[in-house]
Amino acid sequence: MELAPSARGRPATRRAVLGALLIPLFLAACRDAGPTPTPEPSPTPAPTTTTPAPVIDLPIPDDDTAVTQVLLKSADGTYDVYASVGQLQGASSTCTAVLLDTGESPTTPAYAITNGHCVGIFGANELVVDRVTEGTSIAFDWFIDRPEHRVVPVTRIAWASMRTTDLAVLELAVTPDELRGVGVRGWRPQAIEGGAGTSVDVVMVGVPVGAPVVDIPEAERYLRLGTCSLDVDPVILNERQWLWPDARRNDCPEVVPGNAGSAVLDRATGGLVGLINTTTYKGENGAECWLGRPCEVNEDGEASIPDTSYAQPVGGLASCFGEDGAFALGGACPLDAGGGVTSLDGAPLAVNPSASHPLSGTPSQASWTTTVVTASQTTYRYKIGPLFGTACADEAGYSAPIATSLPIEDELPLNEQRLLLCAAAEGSALADAAIAVAYIDTTPPVADVRFAVSGSKAEGWRIEPVLNPPELSSYLIKVGPARTTDCADPDGYVVNRRIPINVASDEAPARFCAIGYDEASNASQPAIRVLR
Repeated sequence: MELAPSARGRPATRRAVLGALLIPLFLAACRDAGPTPTPEPSPTPAPTTTTPAPVIDLPIPDDDTAVTQVLLKSADGTYDVYASVGQLQGASSTCTAVLLDTGESPTTPAYAITNGHCVGIFGANELVVDRVTEGTSIAFDWFIDRPEHRVVPVTRIAWASMRTTDLAVLELAVTPDELRGVGVRGWRPQAIEGGAGTSVDVVMVGVPVGAPVVDIPEAERYLRLGTCSLDVDPVILNERQWLWPDARRNDCPEVVPGNAGSAVLDRATGGLVGLINTTTYKGENGAECWLGRPCEVNEDGEASIPDTSYAQPVGGLASCFGEDGAFALGGACPLDAGGGVTSLDGAPLAVNPSASHPLSGTPSQASWTTTVVTASQTTYRYKIGPLFGTACADEAGYSAPIATSLPIEDELPLNEQRLLLCAAAEGSALADAAIAVAYIDTTPPVADVRFAVSGSKAEGWRIEPVLNPPELSSYLIKVGPARTTDCADPDGYVVNRRIPINVASDEAPARFCAIGYDEASNASQPAIRVLR
């Protein structure tokens, strides 16, 4: 099968570039994934021999790659070893994908990996196994100075999830042998090794596209390289509803949209030790543990570390491929084969159990009120505990078996904290338990309410409050004559429909009032803007 070349002049980055990292704009733009098919895992046979991976020499530019990602030029072949790190071009996202070395095979498909969120997986417990996909491809040889690139269609998502990892395994429409024939060779997954408290020198290779975090000209959205250190010790990482207990902190430079799925390579061996999946870079204006500002969870609480990126380890993936190079779940493969709890419906994310909406009077969620949905099982077990110190894989603390017809109704505490719910179906491994992270938030919004205003006294105004989730996720508003409108009076407020309000010039001076609400329904003080 001949690989399709892509003319360099056709800018593939004109497709949506919103899906590179976990940022709000990306999540709003991507489609929900369809239902998860019932997997039929077949165990991966244990290898009969262990062959040491050859050491790969990683060429590094002379530039200061520890400070900035350097654009790679390989017309002379200097950086051809990185040709197998490509740009994932999908209908709703543009990320980085990495070709795996799964052995030599003239018939078995080649496989690449990227982040789960890069292929439309967003649910905290969403799991995809063996789903046919169309309209997604990976462009290898993605150097700025190459006259043509190698665009390979993705035929199916072999596995993808964001539960405990952020990973997608993609089956390609070519074989490893065909890719080697055009000089594109995959990377061997390698475990992260080293003593506690140490770090590993690594190389990050990816295709950042930049917007909206930082602008990278469209003509320069090609392979770039940075050098950095990766901590050996895992950290528990929380970003909105996602929890990654095995994340690895690193200082890779300028991680921006497009870098999701970037290869993290051990400089000493050339082995693939991880994929970049999220960062706090340029996320200083976000809320702790929210989109664009993940936080580390430890005995002292939760905290976002500025200018820090995180990678998901991939060393265990080597056990997911048989001697023929085919991907298979079960056996030594550490990936969840599915068939357990598929979702936790109704679980809260951010909630103040004692709050209520002042307009409707509707009380907030006071208990978990969570329905456990399984693939086919009739009972489940669960436990609830602090976000730090609660391990779903640990037997301690689980309930006795409960019928799936009965929801989890434990009351939510009233004091501010983060909680973890683990739920496992009968017969399923506790390590594959479904999770829900709940933030008990009793603090009013701390972000200032801002207004977007256009127009003038001569022509009238258009005004609306600016959303800034999770601190300012919704508003009540009212407008009236400046002399008689009291923003402290709850009467007259209506729900903001996210449509600018028109205020005619003859209505001036007018007072516009807005009360902001966070994700937990905590209310801000009224904000006021007078139009004159």
